[in-house]
Amino acid sequence: MLINVCRPAGVLFFLLVAPLLMKGQLNIGINGGISRNSLISNRGYRPFTTGEKIGGYTAGMILQYPVNKFITIGAEPSFVGKNYRIARSDYYQGVYETTYNNYIQLPILLTFSLSNERMLGGISAGGYSAYWAHSRKKGEIPNLSNLSLQDGDYTNVFQNMQRFSYDATYHFNSKLDNRWEFGWVAGLDFQYTLVKRIACFINARYYYSLTDQGKDYSVNQQQRFNETMVVTAGLLFKTNRSKKNK
Repeated sequence: MLINVCRPAGVLFFLLVAPLLMKGQLNIGINGGISRNSLISNRGYRPFTTGEKIGGYTAGMILQYPVNKFITIGAEPSFVGKNYRIARSDYYQGVYETTYNNYIQLPILLTFSLSNERMLGGISAGGYSAYWAHSRKKGEIPNLSNLSLQDGDYTNVFQNMQRFSYDATYHFNSKLDNRWEFGWVAGLDFQYTLVKRIACFINARYYYSLTDQGKDYSVNQQQRFNETMVVTAGLLFKTNRSKKNK
């Protein structure tokens, strides 16, 4: 499935980008960084249950087309981790499940910036699409088939039951899982020119999903949305050969 998605997208990407690169009208860069994701629900979690933000990693590239001195249109294809954890408390302290989700993502951004000879600062906004490529779940739950022989009152579920640990790849269900994600993105940009055509940069991005992780398969079902902060750093190679825009 993933190959069927990526192949036509890759061909279209090459057809759009190659002519601009050949004409020296496109800046290209590489980046890497960290992500921090939380899962937002349309209803409260169960009692003694909390959702926790979990860190991840991201890597990708940047393509920029300078429209003029102040405006740039850009695309930032990337591989990003959108992880989260559900943890229990009180009597169920120690029960948890961490989900590691990997997405292939394509944001399209409009950036307004101000610059001098070496430094550039800007703000960006736009939309993005993402494909849920892989998922893994890791956690600990009570093993109902293996009760301890302890007597007395218990203050924690694991005093009465043995722990069962798991760590396995999640297999997607085409009837339940919505693997396409769409949303909006906003961010801040800082760039410093090292030499004439090479600059280093730091970018911060905030992604908010507008699509549910699950398909509409039941009445009054819980909806889940990703909210992700990403900070990246990298190098930008300025292939744009045009004179400074007025």
